[in-house]
Amino acid sequence: MDGSCLNFKYLLRFEKHYGQMTNGSLCVTRAMQLELAQNWGIRATVLYDQPPEFFCPTSLQEKRKVDTDILLKRNRPALVVSSISW
Repeated sequence: MDGSCLNFKYLLRFEKHYGQMTNGSLCVTRAMQLELAQNWGIRATVLYDQPPEFFCPTSLQEKRKVDTDILLKRNRPALVVSSISW
């Protein structure tokens, strides 16, 4: 057995042990809730990941304005946040 396999097993035990000690756990699907309960001994609350009603697609004009604003501010870092599940 190589070292990476042993590290994985150690980290898995570590995560399971401390995961069971939490005061509260969240997950985004019932499938994950079931996985955590059956295989990890963790009770989790499902909090569905969905956008609020006022979110809407960004128009092409708005996207271009954001891109232009980012390009014009060369001495400032830019942070772009994008959801992967919506």
